[in-house]
Amino acid sequence: MMTTYELIVALVSIFFVIGVPVVGLTARLAIRPLLHDFRELLGYRKRESEEIGELKKQLDRIERQFGDWEVRLDQLDDADRFRRQLEIGKGASPAADGAPGAQPAPGAKRSVEAES
Repeated sequence: MMTTYELIVALVSIFFVIGVPVVGLTARLAIRPLLHDFRELLGYRKRESEEIGELKKQLDRIERQFGDWEVRLDQLDDADRFRRQLEIGKGASPAADGAPGAQPAPGAKRSVEAES
């Protein structure tokens, strides 16, 4: 009969001869694809966050351009209003510019084109 010591040595040696290679193959065949998929998932999230960052930058740029256009449009509107006030102050007729519903200023000279 085997002593306890001999039984432990036999079981440990069987484990190292058969168990370790089986565990290694299992890890290679089962865990490696899982790790690969996990890495891809993390890479996808990283790319997705980079794309979101790029989209945010583009949106910020578009908002800045829109704000610039709004400012320029306000400046053009102010300049046009100022020009019309100058023309009215000089006695020029806004009707000559083709402004809809504009009446000639009192005492303003009529142009030759308007008389024909």
